[in-house]
Amino acid sequence: MVVKLIDNKVLWDKHMDESAYSTLFHRWDCLQLIEKHSGYRLHPYGVYRGDELVCLFPVFTRSAMGRITVASPPPNVAIPYLGFVMSSIYDKLRQRKKESYLNNVIEEMEAELKKLRAGPVSITTVNRFVDMRPFKWGGYNVQMRYSYAVDLKQPFPDILGRFDKALKIEIAEAEKLPLSVVPADSVDVFCKAVTDFYRRHGLARSAPGPEFLKDLLAAFPDSIKICYLRNGDQIVYPIAYYQYKNRFSFWLGWGITAAGMQNDAFVAWSFIRSKQAEGLATLELPGSGPRELCFFKSMFNAPLEYHFSIRKSDLLDSIAGSLRPGIATS
Repeated sequence: MVVKLIDNKVLWDKHMDESAYSTLFHRWDCLQLIEKHSGYRLHPYGVYRGDELVCLFPVFTRSAMGRITVASPPPNVAIPYLGFVMSSIYDKLRQRKKESYLNNVIEEMEAELKKLRAGPVSITTVNRFVDMRPFKWGGYNVQMRYSYAVDLKQPFPDILGRFDKALKIEIAEAEKLPLSVVPADSVDVFCKAVTDFYRRHGLARSAPGPEFLKDLLAAFPDSIKICYLRNGDQIVYPIAYYQYKNRFSFWLGWGITAAGMQNDAFVAWSFIRSKQAEGLATLELPGSGPRELCFFKSMFNAPLEYHFSIRKSDLLDSIAGSLRPGIATS
């Protein structure tokens, strides 16, 4: 296998359209916007086996004082997933062949990163691709992350029938209130609301920059939406979501604290109804790793999905880690 840089939007997006593992954030135009607003340089890699394109791997780099940081996605744009995307051919292979393809892809990408003289590497993979063994074998730290995925292809009574009794009560109580989900008019005001919401709940998160979000909304007006949950005339919290390939996911605002169960139940229930009516197949409830959030999200009785946080530190990171208070130096 060989690694090549790709400069062909049509080829790139065709691969993403055909693969079961791509997300909206893997689209060519989105990657260009990430590069524009993140301060990182995009390397749109393709891994070939002969003439066959078997993987696309968008990588971003930033150089500071001779040190190259590699990330997919970059840390400052609030993108939840990125990383590599195997081709549609991959799922048709027998297991032994799958492992051979994947091992070769990761080995070739490792060699390419060495050519870049990469320092610390950070990758967050997509949901549903679970074989991370080549990264472990390559010395990466691999941690599992979780989401729940509501199957919208079920008949509507079956979806509701899976809900815990306590969740049904929360929804019924919420529907007595003047709650509504309304579009957001100003991107600048929305981003400030997200930042304030995170700060108010003591969360070490940041909203995407207003200009970045404006560009995303302009590029993907049918796929990314921003709105608010409102109680009467009062805004409760901001919500951003995206949808791609019959799949819906909350992005910003929803379900990130354990304090608003009734509000979150109302929002999720509203979108489950509307997105099933639109014909979407899956509704993702992300951020389902923290124990305090699982209590609520597990009430939907939806299957778990998995993605992974993959990290490799360089020498400077290791030294800095050893000097942090409370961390053993042995």
